[in-house]
Amino acid sequence: MDNFLKKGIVLGVLLLSACEVPNREPQNGMERDSAGVRILELPDAEAEVRTYEFSVDPSWDPASGLEIGDLLDIDLAPDGGILLLDELAGTILLVSESGEVLASIGHEGEGPGEFNPQGLSQVIATDSSVFVPDLFLQRLTEFQLDGEVLGMETFPFSPVYAVDWRRHPDGSLVFRAFEQFGDGLIRVGGERVDTLLYLSESNDFGNLLLAPITLWDIGINGNPVVARTNRAAVEARRAGTGELLWRAQWPQAVEEVDEIDVNRLEGFVRDRILRDAPGISVELLAQNLASIEYPTESPVLAGLLSAENGDLWLRRAKPVHLMGPECLQVGSAEAYGGSEWDVLTPIGFLKARVRLPDGFSPRRFRGEWIYGILADEMGIETVARVGVSF
Repeated sequence: MDNFLKKGIVLGVLLLSACEVPNREPQNGMERDSAGVRILELPDAEAEVRTYEFSVDPSWDPASGLEIGDLLDIDLAPDGGILLLDELAGTILLVSESGEVLASIGHEGEGPGEFNPQGLSQVIATDSSVFVPDLFLQRLTEFQLDGEVLGMETFPFSPVYAVDWRRHPDGSLVFRAFEQFGDGLIRVGGERVDTLLYLSESNDFGNLLLAPITLWDIGINGNPVVARTNRAAVEARRAGTGELLWRAQWPQAVEEVDEIDVNRLEGFVRDRILRDAPGISVELLAQNLASIEYPTESPVLAGLLSAENGDLWLRRAKPVHLMGPECLQVGSAEAYGGSEWDVLTPIGFLKARVRLPDGFSPRRFRGEWIYGILADEMGIETVARVGVSF
């Protein structure tokens, strides 16, 4: 892992604190001070804020000629190629924008350069290599873009539920360590392992559907930005100390889950059980259904992404009555995310409201494009991009 932490010049802007990032965008929201902390009261959903609607670029479809079983994640290679993580195939394809397969990286197994498909969730590209975390094998493998294995490392603090990997501005990687009593944001690079932030909020929800999940990313200045799916707020905290730098919040009351919503969720659970165990007895089916705890409140947020320019994208959760059976996925808020996003400036003001295409889940920003995964009405997924211009 000699090249895990890349050498390079860190731009001066990365050394600035969150409140020092220049901002020339419209500042929608009211700012106040609370015990030395900036609190931003953002407009509610009905306020007159400039709204943009963006669409998928129909001329860009590099995966049209490929057979992809289950597209879990994508990333952008430094030379312009696209990395496609296919869980079903247990491999990563590097393709050009014209659809040419340039390399196949890794395959199913337990040896060097191999994965357990059940442990795959992400692919992370750097300036010269590709990292693939394997939760099942508890290790991180680094590849060259041609598929050659450069190194393997066991997860720090293994065994650990290491999810939501991100690139840090200094070239290292950061993951969320999901634990029963809280989430830790752990940075790894070279010989260094340190905790950027620890959030001591219980994750012990038993069989609760739509359980609260930590949303996070690394801001343009290297400080963590965090939110929770059950709260209408986002916070910037100082890396290492956890000091609260600012908090932006919406005047949005959490909506209660009514009987109709619960019946809908129970129907999804029943269908899943019958699909996985078609011969289950009536008594055992009833026991399984009784073991599920249904939420009393609907999620508020479903995603948080930091763009190249420092903007923070917050995804709104869709109402329970609009959710599909994918909302049963454990540990992921993406399944109940809607198409509405609030875009905040790097210092927390509301910049714009955005509607992205239905079924589109952003993964990476580059220039004026968002690259992500697009699912059609049948659930078939492919890579797509959306043009963004404010």
